[in-house]
Amino acid sequence: NLFAAAGAVNLPYNIVYIIYLIFLAPIFGIKGLAAISVLAVLSQVLFLVPSILKADFHFKPILNFKDKYTQQALILAMPVLVSVSINNINTIFNKYLATGLGNAAVSRLDYANKINLVILGIFITAITSVVFPAMSRAFAEKNYLLGKQIMNGSVKSVLLITVPSAIGMAVLARPIIEIALQYGAFTPEDTLETAKVLVFYSPVLVFL
Repeated sequence: NLFAAAGAVNLPYNIVYIIYLIFLAPIFGIKGLAAISVLAVLSQVLFLVPSILKADFHFKPILNFKDKYTQQALILAMPVLVSVSINNINTIFNKYLATGLGNAAVSRLDYANKINLVILGIFITAITSVVFPAMSRAFAEKNYLLGKQIMNGSVKSVLLITVPSAIGMAVLARPIIEIALQYGAFTPEDTLETAKVLVFYSPVLVFL
C-alpha cells in the first residue's frame, strides 16, 4: 500500500533525460543518449530505495521453478505476454506499412502513437497500480463480491478518463501536436499530417 513512489518513479527517469537533452546532447550526441538511458533507469532504482527500506522489504535472489508461487506467476504471466506482444506487433506492422508512404510517414505515425499513449502512461497506469493489489487481495481472501466491486469501479474510473480524453484528442489534435512537437525540423505540414493520424489513433485509447 505504498503507491506514491511507484506512481512517481518516472519523474527521475524523465528528469535525467531532460537534463541530458538540454545541456549535454550537443556535446555527446547519440552515443551519450544511449549511455544516459542506462543512467535514467538506474535513477529509478535509487528513487525507490527509501520506500523499499520503509516497507522493510528484503530481496533474496532465489529462483526456484518448483515453487508453487513461481509456477503460478509464470502461468498467469502468459496472457499478459501475449497481449503485450500483440500490441508491439501491431505497432511494428503499422510502421512497416507506413514505410511505403515515404520517410516522414513513419515518424508521424510514431509521434501520434506516443502522444496517444501519454494518457495511458499518466492516468491509467496510476489507477491500475492501486487497483490490482486491492483486487488481488480481495480474491485471495475469497471475497469475490468485493473483488468484483473493485474491478467494476476501476473500469468505470478508466472509462471516465479515457472517453473524454479520446474525444478531446480527436477534436484538439492539431493544437496538441503544435504545442508538443512543432519546433525545429518539425514543420506545420508535419503537424497537420500527424494530427490526422492522432484523430484515428484516439479511439484506441479507450480499448487499450
